[in-house]
Amino acid sequence: MSNTAWMVLIGAATALVGGYFVARQSNKFLPVRGRVIAQAAHYLASAGMAGIPAALLAALALTIFAGENILGDFVKYALITLAVVVVSLLAYAAVEPDSGPK
Repeated sequence: MSNTAWMVLIGAATALVGGYFVARQSNKFLPVRGRVIAQAAHYLASAGMAGIPAALLAALALTIFAGENILGDFVKYALITLAVVVVSLLAYAAVEPDSGPK
């Protein structure tokens, strides 16, 4: 498996697990009142944000220890992940009733 695939795998695995905890903590601060679509979009955005730091650490470790520079691939991964986060947050805002602060 290539180093880029390892970076994406580590980022995705961390996003799946870490997204649950980030979404739960965020839900304590401002509860999600929407139904399944709002909760799924909220989780997807939380998971995307949780996976980026782990992928960065994996990219840095693989660049330092494996000798292959994959930081360019990390930038692509981060931009795609941030695009998914933005789309998820827009979907969340579209279906969440009264999503603004009071």
